[in-house]
This record gives sequence, C-alpha cells and structure tokens, in this order.
Amino acid sequence: MKKKKSTFIEMEEVINRPYITVQDMMVLMPTNEKTIRKIANDIIEDMKAQNIPVFCERPMLVPTSRVLQAIGIKADYIRKQAKLMRESL
Repeated sequence: MKKKKSTFIEMEEVINRPYITVQDMMVLMPTNEKTIRKIANDIIEDMKAQNIPVFCERPMLVPTSRVLQAIGIKADYIRKQAKLMRESL
C-alpha cells in the first residue's frame, strides 16, 4: 500500500505541536512505520541517556523539535511553503 504524500499545510499542523506521535511523524516523513518507530525509539533512548524526562505514554510521544532535527527538516521551510499554499487557494 502506497502512502499518500502530505501537503505542507498538513505538515505545518504537525510541527506546531510540542510533542508528536509515530502517526504524526508519518505525515512529515513518507516512509514505513518500522523506520519511523526506530527513529522515535532512538530519540527516546538519547533523551534517557541525557537524563531528560520522557513521557511513558501510549501512543509514544516525542518532542517535535528533536524529530525535526533527527530527520533533517526545517520548520521555517514548511511554514513558508504552507503559507504559499494557503495564499494560492
């Protein structure tokens, strides 16, 4: 099953949250869930190693800022493109 590509507006809605789930991460990065979970687990493990508190919740929550850093996405770029999309509607 091929994943639907997200729009910049959908991506902006996700990055505006302080913490996101694995499903939210899939909006930012169109790949399989296994890869996304590995990234999320790596972020959680890194936070634990640095003695940074983590949420022990289900669904798993990870800080948006760390996700963007881990996958190399610039929040400013997403916001700029989302603004252009809204203006063109």
